Amino acid sequence: MRQPAVAPRSVQGGGAPTDLKATVMNANGIKLTWTDRASDESGYLVEVKPAGSADFRVVQVLEENINSCGVVILPNEKTATYRVRAFVYGPSSNTASQITLA
Repeated sequence: MRQPAVAPRSVQGGGAPTDLKATVMNANGIKLTWTDRASDESGYLVEVKPAGSADFRVVQVLEENINSCGVVILPNEKTATYRVRAFVYGPSSNTASQITLA
């Protein structure tokens, strides 16, 4: 079933990425994909929070209008939560969605 088109929105107005998915590519890498819903992002932050960690940390900074990337997984990131956030230069943007690998 085809999804209806959703017009891009301002990152500051809620145009955070959606539909985050992770595909295991090999023992040390995943591919993340998402839907770019932003109309004015400066780029994207890919963040990871390994199991047992208190906070997320940035693993990649991407340009605007990107909707996928490959991530090399460190040994402590085999079980981890990943998230993607659109950002603009200025105040922090909304968190998109996140996915946990187990």
